[in-house]
Amino acid sequence: MKKKLVFGFAWALILLGIMLIFGEQCIFALFDKQPAQLSAKTIAKNEKLVTNYDWQSVKTLSASTIIKARTSGNDLKYVGLIIVPDIGLKLPILNGTTNENLAIGAGTMFANQKMGQGNYSLASHFVRGSSNKQMLFSPIYYKGRVGQRIYVTNLKRVYVYKTNVYKTVKNTAVDVVKPVPDKTMLTLITCNYTHDRGRVMMQGNLETSYKWENASKSIKAQFNSMIR
Repeated sequence: MKKKLVFGFAWALILLGIMLIFGEQCIFALFDKQPAQLSAKTIAKNEKLVTNYDWQSVKTLSASTIIKARTSGNDLKYVGLIIVPDIGLKLPILNGTTNENLAIGAGTMFANQKMGQGNYSLASHFVRGSSNKQMLFSPIYYKGRVGQRIYVTNLKRVYVYKTNVYKTVKNTAVDVVKPVPDKTMLTLITCNYTHDRGRVMMQGNLETSYKWENASKSIKAQFNSMIR
């Protein structure tokens, strides 16, 4: 425990130094594609945990939030991975919408969400700036389109959704992410205002699912690039 705290403190000093020299953008880029340590077993365990799902209280992403997420010593509760090959989006999925989770990847918006069941809703940040177009959910804003396929996995199965809705919704439009028991769909939404026009939302219906072992080499490679 002591070694972990010392390591975290050392990282904090290094990152603060980098931020002072190069600014926030360097911190964003540094942590944009950090690999996650996860397995099918840890995902199954983390799925059962109950955490914070108050996504409307999430703060705007900052370098200090990223530093805290990486150095706090808290074990991040990974529950899967998501890719959208057409727009280059690749992120870990974490249980809950805490500030730390959304500084690292996409967060589940309700307790007991299951891939391939109901409305599997995920939130993450849109990050302003031309150098941040591939960060977190920024690719959705810049390159999201109807017809694109979204892949999520718990390392047991891969679930493929085809986008049929892409639009900007009001900050108050919370119904779009609520559970829908009689449908198999997925909703991706930015957790903050985008250019003061609302939240960007991308929705798709479940097209197919298959065992992890049956995934193509290309899809596996994209998922595996996020695992250490």
